[in-house]
Amino acid sequence: MSTFVFVHGHWHGGWCWSRLVAELEPLGHRCIALDLPCTTRDAGTAVNAEVVVNALKDVDDEVILVGHSAGGLTIPLVVQSRPVKQLLFIAALLPIPGKSLADQFAENLNIIDPRFSFLDNGDGFCSIDPALAPSFFYNDCSRADADWATSKLRVQTTVTITEETPLAVWPTIPCSYIYGDLDRVVQPAWAAQAARERLGIDPIEMTGVGHSPFLSQPRQLARQILGVIA
Repeated sequence: MSTFVFVHGHWHGGWCWSRLVAELEPLGHRCIALDLPCTTRDAGTAVNAEVVVNALKDVDDEVILVGHSAGGLTIPLVVQSRPVKQLLFIAALLPIPGKSLADQFAENLNIIDPRFSFLDNGDGFCSIDPALAPSFFYNDCSRADADWATSKLRVQTTVTITEETPLAVWPTIPCSYIYGDLDRVVQPAWAAQAARERLGIDPIEMTGVGHSPFLSQPRQLARQILGVIA
């Protein structure tokens, strides 16, 4: 059995993994779903990685880090501080040493769906228009689930977008990548290409699935995860 550590993306929290955890824990897997300090203005990905490392200080068994969306910017950093068995990216952004996420967005317009946008609050934070979130984050969810998840979204520090990644070199451990063909945030074509070119792996495409499969298809996602762990 494995210890999974779930690292959420921008604006979300550990709450978003609850349905996936409910699929994995009955099978004997240990699950840790963290809240990153996204409401702390100066908390970049190095701070996020420190939160993950601290949550694992009493964990001695092998760890699989799962990063969703912008959580993909954090999980490779954890490997610099403690042993990790595997990295699993779900509809995730990937850091490039020497660049910020903003640099990546400026250089490659194919990463994010051009219809998706967020609001710069002008105070070091950004947020999602709650009227738009269901259509982009949760387009394959029921309306009730989409409204519930939207009500849980938080503001997000912009540091994780503007900072140059602290990652100097990619870790040499097994990686896997899962994405949905209906994702309206991270474009599926980019996800597939990035997995092959940057990680050197063939990604797994989930059909009929959007950006948040942990909410819309937790059982199917659990099966996919268990199928790729080393």
